[in-house]
Amino acid sequence: MLRDLLVAKASEGLAVRVLCDAIGSLSLPKGFWQPLVDAGGAFAFYAPVRFTPRLRHRDHINFRNHRKIVVVDGRTGFTGGINVGREYLGLDPKIGHWRDTHMRLDGPAVVRLQQTFIEDWLTTTGELLEEARYFRRFGQQTPGDAVVQVVPSGPDRQWSLIHRIYCRAIAEARDRVWITSPYFVPDRVMQATLETAALAGLDVRLLVPQRSDARLVDWASRSYYGELLDAGVRIFKYDNGFLHAKTMVIDDWLGTIGSANMDIRSFHLNYELNAFVGAA
Repeated sequence: MLRDLLVAKASEGLAVRVLCDAIGSLSLPKGFWQPLVDAGGAFAFYAPVRFTPRLRHRDHINFRNHRKIVVVDGRTGFTGGINVGREYLGLDPKIGHWRDTHMRLDGPAVVRLQQTFIEDWLTTTGELLEEARYFRRFGQQTPGDAVVQVVPSGPDRQWSLIHRIYCRAIAEARDRVWITSPYFVPDRVMQATLETAALAGLDVRLLVPQRSDARLVDWASRSYYGELLDAGVRIFKYDNGFLHAKTMVIDDWLGTIGSANMDIRSFHLNYELNAFVGAA
């Protein structure tokens, strides 16, 4: 179990910190992370909400932390669409096979991944992680030659960066735009951008799940299909279980994997993070 492995590492003296979104982890048993704390690690819920007849001013059902971040020794990181839970291992019989996409990063790109975690941890706990041992120096030699930009976005920022990069990248495409998203509820700007690309003769494809785990969202998604199909967008449905991957490929020069769905909530309400990988 992941928790037991983290407890073992904390017992060895490693700095182990776990941050979970309070709404996304509602089903977590009380005291689940206490063994980690007892071993010297630390755990916190991001933006907890008290479900009382009248919510406190600082309680928000929206503005959830949807980011998926793992940082190891400041040198290696992981991000993408995978959460931690039985269903993400395909062990929930109601959902079945789970299809997702995650990525490993090595080198300087991990610095931005770690910076985002540090910001979220500070916001949640008030603890500033500033010890020098957390920050690695990278020389001229890097593990690979890919150009990687880690981009966080959220309601605390003036601009919705992931949304704007998506729109700009689609507008710059010259051959193809391939997108996977489990939830598809775009705003008018994103819808128009996709339709314009298709009308220009580009190969625009959207891959979504055949059966969603959120029926209301599934109905909302279908309301967009007519106009998109009329414009020439090709829509495919994944039927081998549930598709949870959030990816986009633009021609041969840009790809992205992250936590942001192709929907209004991810672009404007949630705290998200995507890694954009460009051709060297």
